[in-house]
Amino acid sequence: MSPALSFSALEILQGLLDKTKCQTIRPIGCDCGTCKKIGAMHLKENIVAVISGRQCGKNYLAKQAKHYFVKRTPRLKVGDKVKLYWKMRSKRKWFCRDCGKGLRGKDILTGKCCTNPFAITQEAKEHRFPKLLGTGEITEVFKIEMKSHEDGDGIVKYPEIGWWNGFSVKVQELAHKDGFDSVTKMFKWFDKHYNLSHPKRFAVYRWRWV
Repeated sequence: MSPALSFSALEILQGLLDKTKCQTIRPIGCDCGTCKKIGAMHLKENIVAVISGRQCGKNYLAKQAKHYFVKRTPRLKVGDKVKLYWKMRSKRKWFCRDCGKGLRGKDILTGKCCTNPFAITQEAKEHRFPKLLGTGEITEVFKIEMKSHEDGDGIVKYPEIGWWNGFSVKVQELAHKDGFDSVTKMFKWFDKHYNLSHPKRFAVYRWRWV
């Protein structure tokens, strides 16, 4: 079975639809003491443990932060053919291009959704997209670290070349390839979902659409 990547962030939906997005950034480890403890418990079974502060018995940043323990090595390699999905686990087969929500029943034909309630059938066909977005061939895999920074949006650490801020071409390229309109939006999204108050490790997967 081919490996798969699933997406659900509305911020990068248009980049997926027009195929300018050719990269994804996925967590590969957290250094907080809680995650190290949980990770040690599950290491032999190679299980992904996803826990929030409240669920692991600690109340700090419970509503803002999620802690992840996953395999510390990237799960994809150069040359892999990957199926790219929008909300892969959803039961819906068709989705709205504007809001990303799944269409059901007559909505599939009428295009009815939160932003397009009265579209005719032809418009509906242009306004919807299927769950399977396409296939990509992995062309590059590397690790980075990300954290917020008091002097700007955030900073990114690349292997062997150190930390770079949001004004650098490399970080701007990272945001663009990931489907974000700006570096600011990229850091805001990752800080919201991963709490970049301290460095977090990620794997970067880049692909070409095939």
